[in-house]
Amino acid sequence: MNHPPEAPIGLMSAMHEELALLLQAMPDEHRVRVAGRDFWQGRWQGHPVVVVLSRIGKVAAATTATALIER
Repeated sequence: MNHPPEAPIGLMSAMHEELALLLQAMPDEHRVRVAGRDFWQGRWQGHPVVVVLSRIGKVAAATTATALIER
């Protein structure tokens, strides 16, 4: 039986330090720019993920989450 591809997990970080730790754990990451934000796609602990820096604040988090979900 064939399984559908695993949907990626979205990970948002508010600070550069958090993002750096995630990217270190993603050896196959590649950057994609969408809606003025840099998104990194790759695998983390064997799972497909998309990582993005939202920046600090509710509005920044909301707009980044919207772009993450829409794409």
